[in-house]
Amino acid sequence: MSNIMKAMEKQAVSQDQFFDGDFEVLQPIKGGHRSGVDALLLAASLPTDAKGILADFGAGCGVAGIAALAHNPELKVDLVECEPTMAGLCRDGLKLPANTSFYHRAQVLEVDVTLSGEAREAEGLKREAYDYIIMNPPYNDTGFRPSPYALKQGAHMMGHAGLDPWLRSACACLKPNGHIFIIVRPTAIGLLLAGFQGRFGAARFMSVHSFKDQPATKLIASAQKGSKAPLQFLPPFIVHKDNNSYTDEANAIFHGQGLVPQMQD
Repeated sequence: MSNIMKAMEKQAVSQDQFFDGDFEVLQPIKGGHRSGVDALLLAASLPTDAKGILADFGAGCGVAGIAALAHNPELKVDLVECEPTMAGLCRDGLKLPANTSFYHRAQVLEVDVTLSGEAREAEGLKREAYDYIIMNPPYNDTGFRPSPYALKQGAHMMGHAGLDPWLRSACACLKPNGHIFIIVRPTAIGLLLAGFQGRFGAARFMSVHSFKDQPATKLIASAQKGSKAPLQFLPPFIVHKDNNSYTDEANAIFHGQGLVPQMQD
């Protein structure tokens, strides 16, 4: 019996396809975070010519990072995840037959991205090592009722330190002029602006709406390390049409056939 099958027997795990089967991941069926729309939007926000090395902070089972590989054939990815169970699923998922073309361009680093300085480097996150960093950090603060499941609680609860440790590490690990892409709840915009201060410039904010007449549910932001350029607010991204079907832009992204046009230069 393969290690992958043993892992699936040990806990309830599903083998899920993305981009019409172009890649697959292993995800907890119950009790853990399951990736979807947010991860695909994040990966699709990268520029059309992305190349070099990308780190996916808080990678979970690896959906965003592997989607970035699928979009960008000249990119390599470090999938950075501190939770041992999720990191293990990420490693096993990379070995699935559907991921053969991506396996040699990805590695899993079991590291807590909120570490700082020498502690962070000792765990494998080196200074100025990455051209891009993407992150889908825990989006609930301490005011939300935590999940009873430990895996899901860790993936969803930000904790008292907030976003700053994530942004501090991103700034340290990015090469000069490197770019960060992050997806958060709209209520985190103040934390983002504070965390970007003195670290990142040329910030671009794009709201994500389930329907055109509804408030934003998420916010995607990008920024460049060391830039002094002013921020911009981009046109919104709408996921559904009035009839509840996906918009053409969203449908293309979910099938791996398009990028977020608002985030492209």
